[in-house]
Amino acid sequence: SKSIVHRDVKLENVLLRDKDTLSVKLADFGLSKTTGPNFEREALNSQVGTYMYMAPEILKNKMYGPKVDMWAAGVLLYVFLSANFPFQSSDDVGRLRKLLHGQVEMTDACWDNVSVRAKDLIRSLLQVETEDRPTADQALGNQWVLSNPPEEVEGAWMALLMSSRLRSFDGRVRELNGDWLSPSQTRLSRSGCRTSPR
Repeated sequence: SKSIVHRDVKLENVLLRDKDTLSVKLADFGLSKTTGPNFEREALNSQVGTYMYMAPEILKNKMYGPKVDMWAAGVLLYVFLSANFPFQSSDDVGRLRKLLHGQVEMTDACWDNVSVRAKDLIRSLLQVETEDRPTADQALGNQWVLSNPPEEVEGAWMALLMSSRLRSFDGRVRELNGDWLSPSQTRLSRSGCRTSPR
């Protein structure tokens, strides 16, 4: 509604406003862009943001629009419900390949307590093709969002707190931040494989 593309939606920029209702607000608009009347049609092309949350169109150096924030919201929701990032692999090339092909896996035991509606919303947000991703208004109208997601999020996190998974989450964030590719180290081919820097 504010005609803003944030371009750096990530866990570190989500601030808890009310712990009782899990109400949050988004911070750090340093990379954001304000668009005009043709909000959904205008495109950007700068490769900015945080790699773990970047949509495929950004990584492929394509023109993009506000749907990149919806992709990042999908990554966030995945993190909130599993304390892990999607597109896991043993190396950065494998992660990028999975990301660029939208290979979302929800097979770990932590997903057993997550509803089908929540999983479907994540999959819809992490669609590779932008036209297949919902808009913000459509996502807000999703049946899972309109039900009582805070209870499910809280339940998922309580289960995670009882395991060792959440305790090692910060370490995985630091590891991925250091291991993920940067624009100065590599460029991406159309297939998503790493090629020589230039």
